[in-house]
Amino acid sequence: NANDNDDCTNACLAPVCGDTTLWNQGTGSEACDEGGETATCNADCSVPFCSNGIVELNAGEQCDDANANDNDDCTNACLAPVCGDTTLWNQGTGSEACDEGGETATCNADCSVPFCSNGIVELNAGEQCDDANANDNDDCTNACLAPVCGDTTLWNQGTGSEACDEGGETATCNADCSVPFCSNGVVELNAGEQCDDGNVNANDDCTNVCVAAVCGDSTVWNQGTGSEACDEGGETATCNADCSVPFCSNGVVELNAGEQCDDGGLDQGDGCSATCQFEVIQVPALSTPLLGLLVGALLAGGGWLARARAASRLERAS
Repeated sequence: NANDNDDCTNACLAPVCGDTTLWNQGTGSEACDEGGETATCNADCSVPFCSNGIVELNAGEQCDDANANDNDDCTNACLAPVCGDTTLWNQGTGSEACDEGGETATCNADCSVPFCSNGIVELNAGEQCDDANANDNDDCTNACLAPVCGDTTLWNQGTGSEACDEGGETATCNADCSVPFCSNGVVELNAGEQCDDGNVNANDDCTNVCVAAVCGDSTVWNQGTGSEACDEGGETATCNADCSVPFCSNGVVELNAGEQCDDGGLDQGDGCSATCQFEVIQVPALSTPLLGLLVGALLAGGGWLARARAASRLERAS
């Protein structure tokens, strides 16, 4: 017959392993036959495969531990594990913490995990520094970054001189990481300042709390453009609401100062005293003859009034 795979080759020879004829019929059981040992066929005409417990060097195997554990001393590709092969070798004699095939943000080239404070600047992990300590206020933060103003970490050690750092301008921290304070000559709006004249004079146009002076703020504003005579935070017995001092004879009745009247003068006996209090006016006494004439006139007037009322009633009745 012309069947080259049975117990008699087409050359009418008894088949043997290594004759390059695949003898897999009849009594044959060859899986391959490439005329000798090759990368895909063993010398005994079996096919090499990983995990059979045989190190088949012809197939490129370096080891074969006959298991499916990819993390021990022999990979599932029957190769000796090495750092950088992307297989985590952490069993057997292996001690890899990671293996991503090379240096990445989460794995070093030596298959260790990068971490801040190990004293090694791991650029692949984004580190800018690593001083191997837990001090967050020196020249290297606990995130292994170079400190800068605005990173919310107070950099006040090493070469740092920040007084505060709140991640930006706030009511208690300036954008340059200095603490705002009144009288430094800088108007720090973030801290609520309206002015800052760089002095400690509370009576000029800018108070010592760096707020523009106004009448009613309890600070006497009598310098600069100010003309207050007093300021007690509101109307009192000694200070008016407009920050003027109340005084008698100015023509204004200042009730807050206890005045009852104010006729603009200080004359006595005119109904308003020199202390702006109401006066009782004394009527001069009348002589007896003059008093008699006055009483007579009143009586006469009364009789006339009675007669007029009676005539009016008669007129209405008719």
